[in-house]
Order: sequence, then C-alpha cells, then structure tokens
Amino acid sequence: MLVLLALGAAALVLILVVLRGGEAGDGDLLPPELKGARLVISEKTIERKRPVAVRGRPDEVWVKDGRRVIIETKSRAGGVYPADRMQLAAYAYILRGDGGMPLSAYGYIRFTGGAEGPRFQKVKLKPDDDVIAAHRKLQRILRGKDTPEFARQAALCGGCGHIDRCPSPKTPKAA
Repeated sequence: MLVLLALGAAALVLILVVLRGGEAGDGDLLPPELKGARLVISEKTIERKRPVAVRGRPDEVWVKDGRRVIIETKSRAGGVYPADRMQLAAYAYILRGDGGMPLSAYGYIRFTGGAEGPRFQKVKLKPDDDVIAAHRKLQRILRGKDTPEFARQAALCGGCGHIDRCPSPKTPKAA
C-alpha cells in the first residue's frame, strides 16, 4: 500500500511539472547542468517541411539559459547508437527550422534500464546537412536508385525490422 501511495505521488508530481511547463527542481531526473530548466515540449509531434520534410516526437525539450535542449529516453541500460544520434539530429533539424529560441549544441539520451537508475549521456548534435543527406539517401533507396549500407555484423540483423526483405548476403535467412 505504501509503495502504491509513493508511486501515485511521484506520478502526480510529474503530471504537474508537465502540465504547468514547470521548472526542474533538485528531485527531477535531469542531468546536473539542466537543473532549474523549464520543460517546453513533452511527447508532442513536431515537423519541418523544407528543405526536406521530417516529422518526429521528442520525449522532452527543456529550456535552460535561453537555449533548448532535447532529451530522448531509452529503456536500455546504456550505449548510444548511430540511430540515436540521428534521431536527436532529426529533432534538432526540426527545431532549428521553427524560428524559435536557439538550440543547444548537444542533447541527451536518458537510459532507464540500468540497476542504478536513470543515467544520461550527452550527445553532440549533428548538423542539418547530415539529416538532409540521410533523408535524401533514404528516398533514393526507397525508389530503388541506391542501396542501403548493411550492418557490419550479422548479429545486428536480428533486431532489424527489415530483415525479411534485406538483400544483404550476411542476413540470416528464414528457413
């Protein structure tokens, strides 16, 4: 019963912070340099149409010292992957094009799967040109005008959503 009461209280505090666009206090789960930041976006779809159309839903965007900072949460224990970097870069691309306040040069990945509780990894944001180039390459691949870069290790293929149609010779084929 006491555990349920504590969980309910924690949920209420989080809801209040999100609803009022509140400031982060000492008890919030943020990296130290974002203490006192203000939450401005939480799970809201954002998009940019030019020069390429990109849409996404960042977990959180905070404002600290006049700059926006993106936080993306992952349920694993750690390890920033290239896809995580591109995901943050895509959100940054969208936010840079919205005419709003400046964006920080870095974002964070929050890992929640470790035994020690949430931890953060600071990630330098890629430039818009990288997002535009990746978008254009994807469009060429989808039109059959280019080929994808395949995983260097076949073990990575197991978690890929494209494994059934992948032309890579390394891909383990279903029997």
